Amino acid sequence: QIVATTHSPYLLDLFEPDEVRVMALDAHGHAVCRNLAEAPDLDRLKQAYQTGEIWASIWEDWALEGATGGA
Repeated sequence: QIVATTHSPYLLDLFEPDEVRVMALDAHGHAVCRNLAEAPDLDRLKQAYQTGEIWASIWEDWALEGATGGA
């Protein structure tokens, strides 16, 4: 198993959305981690965009959507 971090959409193009985890910090500084395969309208997005383009266009807003920012 290999774990890598990147902000490069070009590198992410080499992976399928279910292989990509999106991380962001919520308003309280807590890390939120979501699987890109859970993104809304993914099937439609995959028809027009590569994985890196999907990530680049939605990553932070989507990753934090519904985050509770627990104590």
